[in-house]
Formats: sequence, C-alpha cells, structure tokens
Amino acid sequence: MFGVSIMLWLVMPAQGDSPIDGRPAPNILFILLDDFGVNDLGSSNGSPGLTPNLEKLAAEGVSFTRNYVDSTCQATRAGILTGRYPASLGFRPSGPGIDPEVTTLPEALREAGYTTHHIGKWHLGFVSKLAWPLQQGFDSFYGFLNQFVLRGPHSDGDFKLARPTYFDPWLQSDNEPPEQQQGHLSDLLLRRALTLIQSKKDQSKPWFINYWMYLPHTPLQPAERFAVQQIAEDQGRYRAMLQQADSNIGMVLETLEQQGLSDSTLVIVASDNGGTEKQLPSNAPFRGQKASFGEGGIRTPLIVRGTGFGPPGSSSENVVSYLDYLPTLLAAAGVEPPAGLPGKSFLEPRSDGAAAGFLFWESNNSKTAAWSVLDGKNDLRLHKFFIGHPELYDLAEDPSATRDIMEAKPVAAERLHRQFVAWRHSHRRVAVDVQQQSDGTGARISGSSFEKAPGFGGFSFIIGVQPHDPDEFEFEQVLVDHPGFWRLWHERDRAVIELLGMRAELPPFETGRCSQLIITSHHAHNFYKRDSSWALMEVYVDGRKVASEQQLRPALPAADYSTDIYIGQDHAGERPFIGQLGTPVLLNERLQGQDSADPWLVNGLADAPRSGCKMELAAQP
Repeated sequence: MFGVSIMLWLVMPAQGDSPIDGRPAPNILFILLDDFGVNDLGSSNGSPGLTPNLEKLAAEGVSFTRNYVDSTCQATRAGILTGRYPASLGFRPSGPGIDPEVTTLPEALREAGYTTHHIGKWHLGFVSKLAWPLQQGFDSFYGFLNQFVLRGPHSDGDFKLARPTYFDPWLQSDNEPPEQQQGHLSDLLLRRALTLIQSKKDQSKPWFINYWMYLPHTPLQPAERFAVQQIAEDQGRYRAMLQQADSNIGMVLETLEQQGLSDSTLVIVASDNGGTEKQLPSNAPFRGQKASFGEGGIRTPLIVRGTGFGPPGSSSENVVSYLDYLPTLLAAAGVEPPAGLPGKSFLEPRSDGAAAGFLFWESNNSKTAAWSVLDGKNDLRLHKFFIGHPELYDLAEDPSATRDIMEAKPVAAERLHRQFVAWRHSHRRVAVDVQQQSDGTGARISGSSFEKAPGFGGFSFIIGVQPHDPDEFEFEQVLVDHPGFWRLWHERDRAVIELLGMRAELPPFETGRCSQLIITSHHAHNFYKRDSSWALMEVYVDGRKVASEQQLRPALPAADYSTDIYIGQDHAGERPFIGQLGTPVLLNERLQGQDSADPWLVNGLADAPRSGCKMELAAQP
C-alpha cells in the first residue's frame, strides 16, 4: 500500500520548451515503490549494501531531508496525481476514486501533447471504471487495480478479493478483465516497463510512464534469486525485497543509459509513507510508522538528480511535500498547473532552509481519528494518534519528535489547532453544481461524482425541508433520489429513507417551518477481512436523532457513479415534492451528535453548515 516514487524526465528534441534552462520539455518516468522507509535506504545506514543503485543516485543528485507525504497508500497516491489534499477528494484515507471532474497529472500532460501510461499498482479505486487509469488520463494500463485482486481467480467481470500474492498474479491490460500471469509480480511489471521505455526511444511525442511497483510491501515473497542471498526468516526476506526493489531501479536506469537518455534525464526518488518497522527499523531515527502521522510515518526520502536543483551530492533542508510533485512535473513540462493548488514547484527558487507554510493530515473512520498539523515556518508539529491526547513537538530542537512540549507551549498548540480545524472544515465540503429546473418542479445535483455518493468513508447530506400542507402527503412525494445509492420520500404520516441496503422510517416533517434534515453515514470496507466491514446511517431533524441503522459486511456500492442527484422529484421527473427545500450541502465526512462530537475535529451537528428553505417547489400543472 505504500512506497517510494522515482520520476525520470527525459529530454526529447521534438518537445515544447521547458523552464529548465530553456531545454525541450522532458519525457517523464515516475516509479513508485511500496513501504520504503527513510532508513531502508543504504545511504541512511539502515541496510548497507542493499540499495547501491539508490545510493549512487543520491551521490549524483540532491537529497531533500524534510520531505513529507501522507501515511497511507491511497491518500498519498491521490495527492500525487492531483496535487490536492486527499481529504478534499474524500480520501480520509480511503475512497472510491478521484472524481473525474478533477484534473489529474496525466490529464494535464496529455493535454500538453504527452502520451501517458501506467504500469503496476493503482490502488485509486476499482469498483467503478470511472476510477480506473484509462479514465483518469492514461492511454494504457498494465497491472492491478488493488493488491487484493492479485490472487484471483476472477470471472464474469467480478473481482474476487483475497490476500495479496507476488506469485503467478492476476494482472490486467487497459480495461480488460484480469488474467493470470506466470512468474513473479515484480519481474512481470519490470519487463513491461523496460519494453515500454525501449519502444519510446524514437517517439517524437513526449511521454509519461507511471511505473508503480509493489516492492517491498508485504507479503514477504521476494523472488528466489534474491531470497537465497539472505537468511530464511522475515528480516532476511525483507532485506531480499529491498535488494530486488533496488535491482529493478538499477535495470530501469541501465535501460535509459543504453537508450542514450541518461544525460537528459531528471530523476526524483521519494517514498509515499514510512515503513512498517516490523522487520527492520525502517524509519529510524524518526518515531512512527506507516499509517501514523508521526515523523517516521510521513517523513520519507526524496532524491533529485537533474539540472536546476543543486550540485551533485548536496542536501537541502527545505520542507517539501508530495503536494509539490504535480506542480514540479508540470513546471518541468512547461505546463501551467491548475489554480488553487496547495503545493509549489521544486523548480521555483528556494533558499536553503526556506520557511514553509502549514501542512495538514487526517485519517478518520468516524469512530476514531488521527490528525496532524505542521507549522513549517516554526518547526512545530501538533499531532494526535487515534487514541490519547494531542502532543506538540518542536522539530528544530527535537527532530525525532520524542519530547512532548504540549504543557510548555499551550498557546502555540491552540494556534495550530485552530489552523487545523479551519483547514478540515474547508476541505470537507463537496463542490457540486445545483441547478433548479426552470418549471420549478425540482433541482439536479451534478459534479464530484465519487464524493457526492455514499458508500466509501464518510458522507453527509444537509437540506432544509418545509412541506406546504400535510394533507398533500396522501401520495408519495420524493425529496431526494440518487439512483443506485439512496432515496428519500414522504408519504402519509411518515418519511422513509433507503441508503445502500439500510432503511429507516422518519417522523413526518412539520409544515410552516424550515426543518434542518441531516443524513450522515460512514462505510468502512476491509477488503481483506470482510467480517470487520461495517456501515452506519443516522438521520437528524433539527439536531434530534430520529433514525439510526447499522450494517455488517455491507455490499460495495453501485459501479455507476455518473448519475446525478434529483431534488424535489424522482429521476424520472415524477412524484414531486410540494413545498420548499433548501440548497443541499454535501460533506465528505460523517457528522456526529453533539454528545459524541470530537472537540479536536469539531465535527458535531452544531458546527455543520445550514440549508435555508429558499427553493420553492410545486407540482407541474
């Protein structure tokens, strides 16, 4: 789920101008490994002799010693491909996919004339094809959508989810069904990457290859030729997987050399989260591991070899992050990044040790949450794990984050907390387009295809409701209809909601006043341990809980996320609601009743946006 990224930029004569010394725009090769900690790199003295190719690259390039990413696979990958905070995309940390309305890195490059290709692990959505690589900007795809589909077997277009494997994996090409391949997963992916690079030697158009490996992620199954070099136990197998990962990188670099492209190649190596710490002290000297927001979970290697970054063998203490990757790549290609992104290109001048702004993290399953905020200017980190109280660290005095100074600096902690709450509130609101029908019979919500639908992680829907006359409820009136996901209607003396297999009856809405209706849910899917999957739906009217339903082992939602939400009538334009409704507000998190709200997250009903009843609806004449 986690890893190291390498970006190789290859200059081709037929490409457009690049900001790097006026050279032509580069080709880009982006290699991502899984679960690679800062101390797994040989040059960090963690595993001497295991990563010679990465060590050589570090000696030829610039090392950024303060590179930050997210703590889990999906979240970091979403941030890398969009340059946006994962939480703003609904990844807290998991989600069904990147909204197709969001511009991705491959889409921006393809618009600039690049051909784009993805090889290896995706892990950015598999339920809906809207989330697959070809629908996210890649021209071709070879690999696996999720590690839980590697084992197979798959049939009839359905994925069988099981524990991962490196041996004889099920892989797919483009949008075709997966097929079982013979051999070791990493060898199969490497072979495809080398073949693709070789085929690009004389291509006139610039190209972008996303090569996202699975090494050294568990299960500990190195290829035999590497396993025999180490002791036959978990520590030895992990070392063998580090060797295999480094060997693959060496073969990619050697292929570039053979093609005569090394001198015009910009290489970036980073890790998308810290190591597991189960076999080796992968993140030493930093405290924390993957899935945590301690320094060890999110502070990872970053090596850059190329013009404009600094002299070979040098290091930079500038704070940089995975949100900077997309602006950097687009700047190198001469492409203007989308407006409003939080990151900044590495190519923009920065003095050594330059002050940075704030960085934010959050992981939230609606029952417990972990979060962190870093003040890059003052080197203060406020951090809370899933349990316990927040802790404050001064990274200038204590780089390993081992001494909590919360009691000594309460004012600084409160300032950081306010910054965090303001950030998360601004990133939880789903950007949708609400268009009222010209005849006044209803409205339609479009945009943010994945975020506006329940079924993965948190979801909240807020709307003001004011019926005109209770006698008109003799027949069914539809308030909300999202085909394939959920439906809310009013009939006689009750309202009814059905949401992804959960059903609840609500008391009738009052006439003559605008009631605030909040429907909030959370779906937690564990693809490896399905028995631990759960779903929860709660309904509040004017702050009072009127319904609550839970479900174990919930089914995955519908694959078609392209449908709009219909307000004040059903999707066929029938069964209209007669009364007034507010403009809907959607959030990508579950809201809590005030008695159970987290004071650090400020996620209670009282702090939710309101929806005034200003939309007048009436039946068609």
